[in-house]
Amino acid sequence: MNCRYIRVDDDGRDVVVYFTCRELTRDSDIEAVARELYDACELADTGRTMILDWSGVEFMASAFLGKLITPNPHAPLSSTAARRRTGRRAMP
Repeated sequence: MNCRYIRVDDDGRDVVVYFTCRELTRDSDIEAVARELYDACELADTGRTMILDWSGVEFMASAFLGKLITPNPHAPLSSTAARRRTGRRAMP
């Protein structure tokens, strides 16, 4: 997977996505990151957990948040949930 805005680590159990762009504010960057995230969802589509590591992001536009909460067409809504790194449910 060749990505410019994210780095994906797949250990066979979890798919961890690290963001490499500090500011997600430009529309072109937001669209590119969204495409890369949707591609990464295919790795987690086999029942594995996808973890998003936000430690590299300092600022994001509200438009990017909108992309995150838009349902992913590759995953059924009943199987998606945001979780903290500890594994506790962050939101349903």
